[in-house]
Amino acid sequence: MIIGCFSFVSAADVSKLKIKTVDPSFNALNIPTNHNITIKFTESVKLGTGYITLKNNRGTSVKINKIIIANSLIIKHSTPLSRGMKYTLILHTGSVKDLKGNSLEKFQTNFKTDNTAPKLRSADPANNTYNVLPNKVITLKFTENIKTGTNWTELKGTNGYLVSNTKKIVGNTLFIKPSNLLTGTSYTLILHSNSIKDISGNGIKQLNLKFTTSSGLNIKHPLSTVKICFIHHSSGGNWLATGNGNLGKVLNQNNYYVTETDYGWSAEEGDLLGDRTDTVNWPEWFNDRKMSHVYNNSYHSAYTNNIADPGGENQIVMFKSCFPNSEVGTSINNEKAIYNSIRSYFAAHPNKLFILITLLEKQMSAATN
Repeated sequence: MIIGCFSFVSAADVSKLKIKTVDPSFNALNIPTNHNITIKFTESVKLGTGYITLKNNRGTSVKINKIIIANSLIIKHSTPLSRGMKYTLILHTGSVKDLKGNSLEKFQTNFKTDNTAPKLRSADPANNTYNVLPNKVITLKFTENIKTGTNWTELKGTNGYLVSNTKKIVGNTLFIKPSNLLTGTSYTLILHSNSIKDISGNGIKQLNLKFTTSSGLNIKHPLSTVKICFIHHSSGGNWLATGNGNLGKVLNQNNYYVTETDYGWSAEEGDLLGDRTDTVNWPEWFNDRKMSHVYNNSYHSAYTNNIADPGGENQIVMFKSCFPNSEVGTSINNEKAIYNSIRSYFAAHPNKLFILITLLEKQMSAATN
């Protein structure tokens, strides 16, 4: 007796092969010229018998290699693509199949390669920065990954001398490590056109970055009160005065106790040294006989301190010629000679800080014409 008979027949896989993602995406822009094309499907695939073509907008075919990894088709071009060119990729019907033999219907996508030069996103130090540490590594970040170009970069000191340096690129960042930077010196970093390029070969336009290294002095205000003597005449007094220049107030706020010399001040009785602050007079001041009185000066004229006198000597001497500056000769060289003549006194007193207040550059130029 036959109780029953059953037969099982598997249904054929007739589902269409579908694309999940495309990289670069349809109509994508600024694609790097070395970028491979990756198409991911919803299932594992194999190559079929149809054609796969990659052409630029001039109709020129690109030689490609096709690689299948699981559900991904990777299309590699043996040479970089052209910059700023539109490309069309066509997967003709039957060029790709799933593992059951279902073919991909014709598929087409487009993209355009990169034709935009990288731009500077940030610079450390920033342009025109002061007080840069002499051992600072210059860091330049761009808007995209970069590589060394065909032109050169150079770092120049104030007088035009070249500073040796080493360069390193990581991703979108250029690191420049200078050697032997001097303190208190201005430098210019020049990245010439095409010295840096993006991965596609687009070169930068020339970039100039200027910075000045720190003087090496401690620019932080003291934690305890320090005495400073300001040698001045009328304009210096205006600068100190509250409600005018407010320099005295700011100095007090930063723990500097102010003393002054002005018209009528004498180092030794009756010498009226305070009347003579033209540049030509500075050698009268900067010698041991007169400066001992400056160090011990407690006179006030334009400003009254709002912090207590800590006692002891003035540790800082700030000096400024009368405004307008008196003539010292027929050229700026005469003035330089006077200042150079008192440098030996400064060098012999390293425990004191001497600050020269000079005229603005335009005023100096006018005074020498």
